[in-house]
Amino acid sequence: MPILVGTAAIKADATLFVLEPSITRWQRLEVSPAALDMAPGLDARIADPLWMIGRQWQFAELLGNDAGSPVSATLAWQSAPLRVAGGGAETGGAPIEPVIEAEPARAAYAALAAEAGIDFGRALALEGAAALLPVFRAAFPFSPPEPDALAARDMAGQRFRALAAGALDGAALAAALVAAEQVAGAAALPDTVAVPETSRDATLRAATAWLGHWRTLLSERDGASAWDAERLAYRFTLEAVEPDGGVTPLPAEGYADGRLDWWSFDQAASAGGGGAAVAHFVTRMPAPVTFAGMPADRYWEMELGGAPLAGVSAGPAGIATMLALEFLLVSGTDWFQLPLRLPYGVACRVSGLSVTDCFGVTQQIGRAAPGPGGWAMFDPSVQDRVAEPLFMLPSVTAGVLEGDPIEEVALFRDEAANLAWAVERRVPGLTSVPLDGKALAAPEGALLWQRPEGEAELTAAAIYRLQSPVPLRWFPLVPERDPDRVGGVKLRLRRLRRVTATAADESGPDAQRALQLQANEETPLAAVLQPRDGAFLLAEQEVPRAGLVLTRSFQYTRGPDGARLLWLGRRKRIGQGEAASGLAFDLLDPVRQPA
Repeated sequence: MPILVGTAAIKADATLFVLEPSITRWQRLEVSPAALDMAPGLDARIADPLWMIGRQWQFAELLGNDAGSPVSATLAWQSAPLRVAGGGAETGGAPIEPVIEAEPARAAYAALAAEAGIDFGRALALEGAAALLPVFRAAFPFSPPEPDALAARDMAGQRFRALAAGALDGAALAAALVAAEQVAGAAALPDTVAVPETSRDATLRAATAWLGHWRTLLSERDGASAWDAERLAYRFTLEAVEPDGGVTPLPAEGYADGRLDWWSFDQAASAGGGGAAVAHFVTRMPAPVTFAGMPADRYWEMELGGAPLAGVSAGPAGIATMLALEFLLVSGTDWFQLPLRLPYGVACRVSGLSVTDCFGVTQQIGRAAPGPGGWAMFDPSVQDRVAEPLFMLPSVTAGVLEGDPIEEVALFRDEAANLAWAVERRVPGLTSVPLDGKALAAPEGALLWQRPEGEAELTAAAIYRLQSPVPLRWFPLVPERDPDRVGGVKLRLRRLRRVTATAADESGPDAQRALQLQANEETPLAAVLQPRDGAFLLAEQEVPRAGLVLTRSFQYTRGPDGARLLWLGRRKRIGQGEAASGLAFDLLDPVRQPA
């Protein structure tokens, strides 16, 4: 078999020769080192006993320095529970995605209140009190929002308005039940509803069950949103409560793809502390690490068919392949694993490891040094190099069912216009059924080019246009200087001033030419484009050449205890490249002559 050794200098003393490894140049120690084919060496063909002993020497089997196998290991570790910064409560085993991503969906979609009223009617029917539903409808009537400019194109919203007339407002009922519960100190019915004494117990049971369902059905975040509109990602911080009383912040600076795990976090400097640190100890028998295709650890041992080393081919320049072979043949059996069971929602710090071999020798194993000079895995990026890194096991979801987007916005670059654009492909309607942005881009009042009346009678060959039209629901992202960063650029969302025309009076004698000109500024309807502090600013580097697609949809999963978790969150995905808006200035538009 080929063994790779360095060509560094050989140190010698009276009894021992030491070969120092080097990666400056590699040699293949086999029958014919100059041959390009590695198959003869990997075949391990038997030539003579002396040759076989030489191969054992190449594998360092004759040294015997690894004869002591580990039989026991004692691990000292400290546990630090995780909590969301500002929230106070520990996360425990509950997933943190609903806590971070959840938005106030009930306030955005009034239809959810009417649907909750229907559920309350079912709860009354299960308790035999369905006759009291008209009483609650009269006390908490549902009032849909006033129609807006897009109500005529929201077919689902129109049907909902017709069906929701006289419905029960579940949001108002829930608020009244919570207020009555706070006053009475227990489950109670609001005083505004006249419930007969004979049906009071059944109604209270129905209201209590329905209110519990209302509280747990949808997760909604309290306080400010964790979404950073400038970076188009969620930004939040977990805190590890150390055993000595200190707190280690673990910030997550850019999470928007729906996959949250330990690699999403960094480790900042700890604060506080000074108390007594309590360590836990666990003693286990180390188990060797095995993997598919692993060669036998002894040269004389017959290997299984799962290690096809004879099929590996590499020339003198195949350094990566030769390094992988050296790891397999020389260091493949030098790894052991020590299981440590941890609950979700904690961070762990290993403070010591002692290993006892079969000869009774105990050795203390230090941790690998992080950074460029060391080797470590599963460690967050440590901002404070003095502190030891934590191993995080955050409580995250294993998988999420994502509904159809109720909101979709495409961000892309337009090099011809030297702009970036935000295009609303889907915008929210009255219900959870979104409105198609393409249909909204061609409204009844078509976009005008400001052609003068009687253009067909003009003798000019062309008309000067100050600006070409841009499709509706397209919003320019204009670059401007970033005052907070030298040489930085930010993108500011601007609203285009448009001129549209609609029929003024189709019943008059001049109905064909009667038009109303209306100048207005489009306002973004998507929540991801809503301004914060009066403006929507975006970091220029957040819009790559491939573009981005931002969606807003309902997410569903199950917790460790089987509880249902439903929330409204955002996702960021890569786009499909650049696009062109057709925006141009100072145009000569040819006059269309009558046929």
